[in-house]
Amino acid sequence: MAASRIAASRRPDAVVVRTSDFKTKEYAKLLGGRPFEPVEANPVIGWRGASRYYGDGHRGGLPSNARPCAGCARRWA
Repeated sequence: MAASRIAASRRPDAVVVRTSDFKTKEYAKLLGGRPFEPVEANPVIGWRGASRYYGDGHRGGLPSNARPCAGCARRWA
């Protein structure tokens, strides 16, 4: 719902939504995050952004990020 409010405040201008791009160590610090995060020698250049959606353990990630954006687009289009 917060994303809808932000988008509505900028209407009719386009709004760019960026999903999270945490490093693996940042995700690991979140509640319940450790089991899902690989240990990387250099997390700055490691597994981030869209590459997260390729892994079997994160297949639900893209839909969970895209669903709210699609809802905003339908509501405010």
